[in-house]
Amino acid sequence: MQSSDRSLADMQSDMLLEMFASFTMIEIIMSISAVCKCWKSLSSELTMWKTLDLTMFRDYFRSQHLGRAGCTKSCRLLVPVPPSETPFSSIFTVINRPRSKDYRQLLNCGEHSASIFQIIGQNCKILTVLRLRVCDLVNQISSTITNCLPGLKVFVLRCDAIEKDALKNLLDGLANLDELYISISATALATDPFGLSEILAPFQDESIVQKASMLRRNNPLKNMADCKAIFLPIYAIVVIGASLYCLFIFSDVYRSCSSSSSFSLLSSSPGQSQASNSSHRTNSGNPSLAPISRMENKLVKPIWAVPPAGSQKMPPRKAFKLSKKLVQQRVKDNIIIVTFGNYAFMDFILNWVKHLTELSIENLLVGAMDTKLLEALYWKGVPVFDMGRQTSTIDVGWGSPDFQKMQREKAILIDAFLPFGFELLLCDSDTVWLKNPLPYLARFPDADILTSTDQLIPTVVDDSLDFCEQIQFAYNVGLFHWRPSNSSKKFAKEWIKLLLADEGLWDQQGFNDIIRRQLGPSVDQDSKLTYAYDGELKLGCLPVSIFGGGHTFFVQKMYQHLGLDPYAAHATFQTSTEAKRHRFREANLLFDPPSYYDVPGGFLTFKPSIPKNLLLDGEHNIQSHFSLVNYQIKQIRTAFAVASLLNRTLVMPRLWCRMDSVFFAHPRDLTGSIMRQPFICPLDYVFQVNIMVKELPENKFGPSIRFREHSLFDNPSMPQKVKDSWLDVDLCQEWSQGCQVSSNTTRSQTGVLKFPKNSSEQTYTAVFSSFKTVKVIQFSSMRDAFAGFADKLKEEKFRNRMKAYMGRWCCVEDHDPPHIYYDIYWDEKPDWKPEPPQTPEDDHPPS
Repeated sequence: MQSSDRSLADMQSDMLLEMFASFTMIEIIMSISAVCKCWKSLSSELTMWKTLDLTMFRDYFRSQHLGRAGCTKSCRLLVPVPPSETPFSSIFTVINRPRSKDYRQLLNCGEHSASIFQIIGQNCKILTVLRLRVCDLVNQISSTITNCLPGLKVFVLRCDAIEKDALKNLLDGLANLDELYISISATALATDPFGLSEILAPFQDESIVQKASMLRRNNPLKNMADCKAIFLPIYAIVVIGASLYCLFIFSDVYRSCSSSSSFSLLSSSPGQSQASNSSHRTNSGNPSLAPISRMENKLVKPIWAVPPAGSQKMPPRKAFKLSKKLVQQRVKDNIIIVTFGNYAFMDFILNWVKHLTELSIENLLVGAMDTKLLEALYWKGVPVFDMGRQTSTIDVGWGSPDFQKMQREKAILIDAFLPFGFELLLCDSDTVWLKNPLPYLARFPDADILTSTDQLIPTVVDDSLDFCEQIQFAYNVGLFHWRPSNSSKKFAKEWIKLLLADEGLWDQQGFNDIIRRQLGPSVDQDSKLTYAYDGELKLGCLPVSIFGGGHTFFVQKMYQHLGLDPYAAHATFQTSTEAKRHRFREANLLFDPPSYYDVPGGFLTFKPSIPKNLLLDGEHNIQSHFSLVNYQIKQIRTAFAVASLLNRTLVMPRLWCRMDSVFFAHPRDLTGSIMRQPFICPLDYVFQVNIMVKELPENKFGPSIRFREHSLFDNPSMPQKVKDSWLDVDLCQEWSQGCQVSSNTTRSQTGVLKFPKNSSEQTYTAVFSSFKTVKVIQFSSMRDAFAGFADKLKEEKFRNRMKAYMGRWCCVEDHDPPHIYYDIYWDEKPDWKPEPPQTPEDDHPPS
């Protein structure tokens, strides 16, 4: 038994906290905390006390009858004086020592109500959910709640009566309130059933209905003013029902104020509301209660809800100006997720929004840097705000002066958002969210800033934070989470000041210069947070394994090797916008239109053949790497030629590499990284994707050749009708059995077409003209599949195109220039070797 207890006590703390969260407050205090010292310590964790349900303590209330002038029962709750260090210790002592001299009685609906909320506010600093039972909601109580508990997001209230001004105070004072549940006790109706109109009066007040409409989810109160004709018969039915009710329960008129409600003012069910998208666990409360919330009211349309048909004019620009009111319409659980950009990144932005909404996350906003993007997002139903800039609508290019100016807006945005009092998750639009990150971020409530990094080597192998002191690369400002603390506000202002003082300073460099000014010591032993900047700011570094960048996600696939579920993929380590798109497509992370998957002329694909010795034998070095890549690009060259002949879109094969390619000199691999060799490398490792998608002049490069990513047929968006229209082509030796072809050539009984190696243009045209309606043609190989273009001018243009497509490998140690160009016609040069240019004059693509 002792060994069993020890094994339970040794379980991971966060696993236990997850388990404890499913228990009630009474069970935690009376049972869980009594198991062992470890469990008692965990029961005091602040993360366990985001919800405080005072209604469940009715067995510990004392009662006395006050008569009709007041509440039928006044409830007294024993609380500690002075307050203890945690809400757990306060309530634990209340229950276990209810008659201690150190404690006094507080009237739950009397003159001492302020004290209890002051104590709760002091002890429950991260409290977001409160369930309360009072006799009458009066101004004194509502004012004290708003002053002492300003961070409330969910408030569940049971009472006998409500003052109109008290309800107004709640709606005005609780800026973060998402959901408000109100129910009237049965004893109130039984005592005076014909006083229902007085009880409901506050909910017919137009100012209250307007304030309630600002809450997130559907709010029945906001429509009450339009429903008076319907309300009268409902009122009559309720009055009759209440009168009959009195006849049956008259003996129970004087039951405790803590008895459950039998009547709810709100008609919608809380079960209809969406689940919270953060780690804050809320108690949905009594089934008779229903939420007023901020997500689906008239002011905030659901994402992708386009303007009504017939709308020809959008609201004036001033309606999109950034303000706390505008942000508050989209905030959920006190957090807002933001990206920004210009019209050139429209597809990235829509992809960013789509991935978040696929995760049921809608507390997001997009900043538009130009009017064209602002209008486009508005008409697509995407929540957008105007950044007040008129930047270029084209892709200005990574690293350019215009790019740096645009990136400075990030610091300005942060400085504008933080005073609103909301947490901010800001990320670049070339980020894809794969898993809801908000519960993860909530695991570190003390962090002022949680930042991603460009680290290539993990400092941890689980899902805990990376060690900031061990990060050898830059902290990346393309994905980070800010809390509105004094330290973070101070940091943001200094960051802006630094950037404005030096136009040539990159925003990320400025961020790193300031925050690394002081790094350490650690905040504690467990969280991996560290003090930074001024010694007061608490910094956390998001693990590169699950908040991946262009290398750790797309190349190393670090999350796979560590058996972790990734939260985000950020297309860093890639300066070409077109290459970023292609990497997302290779990972099936870009939402393309249906036309992308069913193209005119159909697709061409092939099965690449790679000898085992090229892939696995010998050392992984520059020579073995280029031998492997060259063998593949020769086949791809032929495939491009065949695709051009047949006017089909080439589906690129997977590319295998033996050496990594980054922008700095390195040995055979990145020591300490989770790189496995050989590995599937992105297309942009070998080809210039930005050139491949360009409309090159046809008089020099011949007709364009469309292409798609290697994972195209694995994409869920690929229509089944395309996959079903498939022709397999096996290359064979001409005049071998079954290899004779003509214009009437058909598939064999096995559904496979036999086609001669080294066929001419005429043979291709004659045979495949019969298969123009087939969506996909797959060759068994591209080795010796085509004899070449007969027209020399056509061949020359094709060669120009192929040479323009090729990229370069980087980087050789101790050499300048450090890169080596790929040569797609390497096989025509007997003395070709993978060597970097020997002089600056030689630094150009191969001829």
